[in-house]
Amino acid sequence: MKNIILLASLLFISLTPFAQSSYNEALKQGDEDLKRNDYSTALKKYLIAGYFDQSKKEVVYKKVNEVFTKIDDSRKDAIDAKNAAKKSEEDAVIARDAAKKSEEDAVVARDAAKKSEEDAVVARDAAKKSEEDAVVAKNDAIKELNHANKLINAFYFYDDKYALAYKNDQFYFINKNGDSIDNLGFWDKAEQFNDKGYTKVIKLGEENKNRPDTTYLMDTLGTKYKYTNKLYEIDTTIYALDLSSQNLYGLPELSEDGCTNLKYLNLNNNKLYALPWEISNLNSLEVLCLDQNQLSGLPTYIDKLTNLKKLYLEHNNITKFPPEILNLKKLTHLDLSNNKKLTGLPHDIGNLKELMWLDISNTMITNLPPEILELPNLRSIKYDNTPLDNSSRSEVDKMNNAEKK
Repeated sequence: MKNIILLASLLFISLTPFAQSSYNEALKQGDEDLKRNDYSTALKKYLIAGYFDQSKKEVVYKKVNEVFTKIDDSRKDAIDAKNAAKKSEEDAVIARDAAKKSEEDAVVARDAAKKSEEDAVVARDAAKKSEEDAVVAKNDAIKELNHANKLINAFYFYDDKYALAYKNDQFYFINKNGDSIDNLGFWDKAEQFNDKGYTKVIKLGEENKNRPDTTYLMDTLGTKYKYTNKLYEIDTTIYALDLSSQNLYGLPELSEDGCTNLKYLNLNNNKLYALPWEISNLNSLEVLCLDQNQLSGLPTYIDKLTNLKKLYLEHNNITKFPPEILNLKKLTHLDLSNNKKLTGLPHDIGNLKELMWLDISNTMITNLPPEILELPNLRSIKYDNTPLDNSSRSEVDKMNNAEKK
């Protein structure tokens, strides 16, 4: 290479007058030859370019070095290709040996396949028989299921969970699987659960032992309250009093001593316009049914019912949320439905921390205070036929759907 550069230097001196145009042409041709990987021609063109312009020798040296670099790279690629070819040849030998082994294995596999085919014929026959048996069994199962569904659909299930059944002279309650619900017991007489989640059950007395019939009001948890719908039967053993549908305009006089243990009071479907102060004496009361009356509000002394958990006020004349309700700190269920002129709920409803269930169906409430959706125990809000705005509906639906899951 040094000899080539020396020769080029001597020629630079003699050809300097023709430098500029001949140099550029030779250099351009050399670049084109290099792109085509014609290294020999490119090298010659670069050397000729150097002959024409000695002042460009550094450029020429760089171009010549590029040619030799390309040549070295090509030589390395050729060596790599040769090694790869050798490796491929060795792999081919291994592959041939593997193919021979595979062929031998294939012979064994064919024999096994023949045996498997024979076994498959036997299995197909057995499968066909099993399929025929399965079809018969499926049809029988469908008939049984349809029969069971007809029986289930014939029952009224409160909350889609509890239905009254009768067998062996005993009333009891079943779930949708048809299984008895043990904690609800067996009774001589019983009624279906009502829309508030209570049923009336009776244990018959024994005349020869002078034991009268005993009637209880029972909730879905199996909690029983000794029951009467007659005022003259009131005493401290009575926990549930039903005075519904008696055309009452006022609350009858209740013995303070006899009613102290009352936990359930039903005044549904009467003509009450107001509640007398005597109701404040019922401080053990947990359930108060005031639906289907003429009430427009509640008295301040309702807050004496400090143990009240369920308050039913549907179908009254309430136009404004009774603020007295906010003092009932243990309240879990509140029904304000069908008060068709009720227009709103207060922000302070967020104080009812135990509230789990609220019904505002068929009212004129258009939006909900944000505090109500922050109640920690709230699980359900019913709002059928209520003009709630889209934002409130969306939030309520999200909560209701989460509870269903």
